[in-house]
Amino acid sequence: MNNFFLDKQTPYIIAEIGTNHNGKVKDAFKLIKAAKDCGCNAVKFQSWDTTMHSNLFWNNNKKGFKIDQKLSINISFLEKMRDFCSKVKIDFSSTPFSFKQLEELASLKPKFIKIASMDLDNFELLDLAARQKFPVIVSTGNSNIQEITKAYKIFKKRKKKDVLFMHCVSLYPPKYSEFNLRNILTLQKKVPYPIGYSDHSEGTMAPILATNMGVKFIEKHFTLNKKQKGPDHFFAADTNDMKQLVKDVNNVNIALGSFKRGINKRELISKKRMRRSAYAVQDLKRGEKLKREHFVMQRPGIGLNLEQITKLIGKKLSKKLSKDSIIYRSNF
Repeated sequence: MNNFFLDKQTPYIIAEIGTNHNGKVKDAFKLIKAAKDCGCNAVKFQSWDTTMHSNLFWNNNKKGFKIDQKLSINISFLEKMRDFCSKVKIDFSSTPFSFKQLEELASLKPKFIKIASMDLDNFELLDLAARQKFPVIVSTGNSNIQEITKAYKIFKKRKKKDVLFMHCVSLYPPKYSEFNLRNILTLQKKVPYPIGYSDHSEGTMAPILATNMGVKFIEKHFTLNKKQKGPDHFFAADTNDMKQLVKDVNNVNIALGSFKRGINKRELISKKRMRRSAYAVQDLKRGEKLKREHFVMQRPGIGLNLEQITKLIGKKLSKKLSKDSIIYRSNF
């Protein structure tokens, strides 16, 4: 049976559009197209609305309420995004924050469902996600290992196999000292599902390092203009950043190679040029027994190596050899 997360041999880059569309369909389309042009594999939105916060919170934050209203989206908006993603051939998803949003997202048949760090302990939402037929990604920001363990056990109980947990630091952006990328290795040992990385840092260094730790799935906030107004623009990757990230992450994945030790075809050619082989230091007669002082080990290594020529010391030559000629096994 195929597993979306285990079957990937190359990096899978998710451009986190989030709310950087600023509530505008045309801006969202531009972001999707730009993500595709940058080489990303998927775009993800956030099914943001004002119900995430309590009325008590909004009563003391009128300005924030207006911002949330502007960034809020519904299933109609997401349906347009899904259709445009299909048109430009890039995977589509979103992060739901309620049962209703999750069920609506599932009706749109996303490539995967993403659960935000804020809902890692929302076991009812996790259980509903586990019952869907789509792969599920869970971010782990603001969480300890006990909370992460409780979360993954929900998916194990439901026998959900297509699940991925992402190391994440819920700071925007985090400092270098707060990246804590070794947590990726910790999660790889502690969590019985693949581990990805949701990055909130500036630049591309952290995703590159995460790839070096075996991560295949990387999520990065994406914008067309870091100077735009909005909560997530300033630390997000712009098109130049994202192109570089996609290039670097894929190159690192290739450079990591295989655990199997071997010599590739180009290195075999180099090996012959750089290794040593036996060359006669004087003219040698037919029937003469080979001695150590009769040869020197020099480049290129197109004849007998030291181990091979040493085994022939004391053997009689079957033909004469000229000074500086290569010594072969057929000479005996």
